[in-house]
Amino acid sequence: MNQVALLSDFDESNLKTIRHSNQTLLLIKEGNTVHAVDNRCPHMGFPLSKGTVKDGILTCHWHHARFDAQSGCAFDLFADDIPSYDVKVEGGGVFISDTPRRKPTASYFRERLEQGLEQNISITLYKSIIGLLQSETSHLEIAKQIAEFGSRNHETWSDGMTTLAMTVNLWSDLKESTRLRALCKAAKQVASNCENRPARRERHALEGGSFEEAQLLGWFSQWTMTRHRDGAERTMLTALEGKETISLSKMLTGALHNRVYSSTGHDFDFVNKAIELDSALAGEISKDLYPLIIPVIVNARGEEEKSGWRSPIDLIPIIQEAEGRLENAWSESIQYPDTDLSQLRKFLQGEDPQAIIDHILTLVESKADPKRIAKEIAYVAALRLAQFPESNDVADWFAPVHTLNFANAVYQSISRNPNLESARGLLPAALSVFQDRYLNIPQVNLPNPSEELIASYQENSDWHHKLLDTLNEKRSWKLFPERIVAAHRAGKSLSELIDALASAALREDFDFHKLQSVEAAAVQAKVWKGTVEVEGILAGAARHLAAHAPTPRGQSNMIDIARRLQRGEKLYEEAS
Repeated sequence: MNQVALLSDFDESNLKTIRHSNQTLLLIKEGNTVHAVDNRCPHMGFPLSKGTVKDGILTCHWHHARFDAQSGCAFDLFADDIPSYDVKVEGGGVFISDTPRRKPTASYFRERLEQGLEQNISITLYKSIIGLLQSETSHLEIAKQIAEFGSRNHETWSDGMTTLAMTVNLWSDLKESTRLRALCKAAKQVASNCENRPARRERHALEGGSFEEAQLLGWFSQWTMTRHRDGAERTMLTALEGKETISLSKMLTGALHNRVYSSTGHDFDFVNKAIELDSALAGEISKDLYPLIIPVIVNARGEEEKSGWRSPIDLIPIIQEAEGRLENAWSESIQYPDTDLSQLRKFLQGEDPQAIIDHILTLVESKADPKRIAKEIAYVAALRLAQFPESNDVADWFAPVHTLNFANAVYQSISRNPNLESARGLLPAALSVFQDRYLNIPQVNLPNPSEELIASYQENSDWHHKLLDTLNEKRSWKLFPERIVAAHRAGKSLSELIDALASAALREDFDFHKLQSVEAAAVQAKVWKGTVEVEGILAGAARHLAAHAPTPRGQSNMIDIARRLQRGEKLYEEAS
């Protein structure tokens, strides 16, 4: 311990600030006892020396957070605990330890992350994640802890778990600051989803029997169609046991496609994200993760139950009839012939839904690679975003965004496991693109930046901030897509451009749909890498973001504060 003050140094306030171990600490004198805490309020960094102490309670007057003056523990949980130090008073001198009582190790931050999730405290979550990343804890370990919490404390898959899966998927393309924002956003949304919710009731696999794949697939289809959650979950868990060779992907996707484009494609994307997250976590929490998807499938409501796809053209019979033809034509192959797909894009952008489906089926019958078909559908879905006019209502964005996310999920599903059940998604994906056709009237031209603008991105080392500054202007529909294309033509890598789009989405107070569209665009841009189609895909995601920015950016600001607090920076203190 080092001597830092004398008891005689305190004035009538009984508060004194000192510099110790490169930090500003607050000394609190109560009689002949002295306590020492970090002078920065853990909520927003305001100086606690401007607060008051009464009855052993230290109050920060900016947001009225109250703390135990001795331990630094918060009575108001939104504020987090203050780091506190051991103090000894001897011979009128005040001696303080060099380090806080709780040394911030990886184990400490994991404990704090759990508390932040349980109590849904933003600042605790953010500081814990920052601390874990700084302690070189892998993002997958952090994601696993968040996923385990979500699996235990929520009954169904929702936007928080989807954001977590997207964060893991995008990780390799993101720079450090964007990764932090993504992980913080995911953790906060999972915590919000679980707040005031009962713990998930655990169900178990069937025991004492041996089951064929066809039987389990049939049972699962039956239970989901009759909305019998217990039966569906026990059947799924039996398949997951691994005693039989059952394709879980086939089971889940097949049941979802029994209802056409359910929840405007969200349900299928949720299932896809669950499979992707499970794969990234090496199947370590499969039995906890997959039960969250069962309510999504069981409660799904497809377009056959609604009116949007029934009138003026009834699309449901077209799909139902096409599924029989698809089954007859389906062929799983290691190597597909190089079938000509040059006309598919024209059909997808056409006005005849039957002709669209017939052309897709003709391609399947000619043994075309279903992944290539899905790739074309996803590209045209991205074009719907890129060519979305300002004359539409902002709420109309949801339709083409859902189409792109669904089409991308179909592509991912077929790429991962090219079976008939995955391929069934080609049909509603194509017809969802058809349904969005009026949202491209009048059709906006794709961006074509000037040579001068392209050159400015080649010469500007700070191009990333210049690009994002565009979104400070309300409804910068044209500028932001044009500049993302200019950056692409200036030679910026796909990873740099994906990071720019993700950074734009994550710094705003957006719902998860915006990051969804960025992630779908990222997947498809990589698929089309080296072609002119990349620009249409990037422009689609950029235009969608530009239509909804700027926002107050409250969450982003809180993450920045957490990062500065974790670094030990002064935020609001007077210079000392």
